[in-house]
Amino acid sequence: LDGYNMWDVITNGAKSPRTEMVYNVNPLEDGQAGYPKAALRVGDLKVITYGYRVKGVAGATETGPYSMGPEHKGDAMFKRGPVLFNVTAEPTESDANNLAHLPQYKEALHAMLAKLKTYAEGMVYPMSWEAPFQGPDYWCANCSTHPKGTGVNQPWGPWQY
Repeated sequence: LDGYNMWDVITNGAKSPRTEMVYNVNPLEDGQAGYPKAALRVGDLKVITYGYRVKGVAGATETGPYSMGPEHKGDAMFKRGPVLFNVTAEPTESDANNLAHLPQYKEALHAMLAKLKTYAEGMVYPMSWEAPFQGPDYWCANCSTHPKGTGVNQPWGPWQY
């Protein structure tokens, strides 16, 4: 999947060579997934953003996180911006343990947001339930939807009925 040989980790309990994990980057406000829209873990730290825009997707003119506004619903901790947790020391990710606004984590937060931006700018246009599905350059941008409806509960069957 990502080029890391995990066999020794699986079979012998060795330390993983992987040091980071992108949980999600979803720039679609009305997409299938709810909020929060983006998260990245690097080492013991995990940054989560309420919303995330990607330039060129859904009319966005720039790439980066946005905070929860009064029109949004969700966890109030996102009103101040991205949140940062040490997930090994505090796995519950509660607002009381949000490190994002502590001076000693400012540099780590900015580095992680920059890394998240790099990943976001290289991502494939997210899947949507309606055309053009994965953007206007997607090979099947004008394909029809399932003849019996759309959604995960309507699998494609044989081409001929």
